[in-house]
Amino acid sequence: MVVLDVGANIGSYALLEASIVGKTGKIYALEPSPENFQLLNKNVALNQFGDIVETFNIGASNQTGVSQFHLHVASNLHTFHPVKYQSFESQEAYVDTLDVEVVNILEFVRDKRSIDFIRMDIEGYEVEVMEGMMQGIMEGSLSPKILFESHRPKYDDIHHSMRAQLTKLFDLGYYPKTLISTDESRALFSEKKYTPQRVINTDGVKRGIYDGISKKDAIEFICDIGYVRAVLLERS
Repeated sequence: MVVLDVGANIGSYALLEASIVGKTGKIYALEPSPENFQLLNKNVALNQFGDIVETFNIGASNQTGVSQFHLHVASNLHTFHPVKYQSFESQEAYVDTLDVEVVNILEFVRDKRSIDFIRMDIEGYEVEVMEGMMQGIMEGSLSPKILFESHRPKYDDIHHSMRAQLTKLFDLGYYPKTLISTDESRALFSEKKYTPQRVINTDGVKRGIYDGISKKDAIEFICDIGYVRAVLLERS
């Protein structure tokens, strides 16, 4: 398999992905933060995955050019979309900005091996990346599985609509294969009669893994109700 890892950070997931796809697979790892990118390269080298993981110090987007990248006090929360996320978080948590290179996702993959799987954890900017890949999905040149971390407080139906992107993807044959709850003790899936396939302990909380959620309910959970940690989309 060939994986496009968007927001690779210091490489935790890229290394996991490389260990799964093996020497016949490929990981394209994009990370716009210069400091994170240095650690990403060190981790790839230390784990001897240089033949599998190819790294790029750029951001994915719906356009090609230069964008303002907002640096957070926590290096895993840097973002191109600096909207308050946590209830305890203030705008002062963003400590600096950088002008960084971004590339339209379709331009990036044009000369790469065919992408089977996209993983994104980019603090709300997944809306723009989905928008950027939509033309390729419509034309059939791109048809990957898509795993993204959900950031409901950063979505805005008027200016920054995840609902619109999901609706387009579902109209093009995608469906919500799996949703993972943020915290099973607060998740509201049971109110719509869904039960988890299994529950895992991670990050000090229990998270439920749910399959078989309808497209309509998935949009409501992701965009309105919340408590969704991650979403896996597949195409029929």
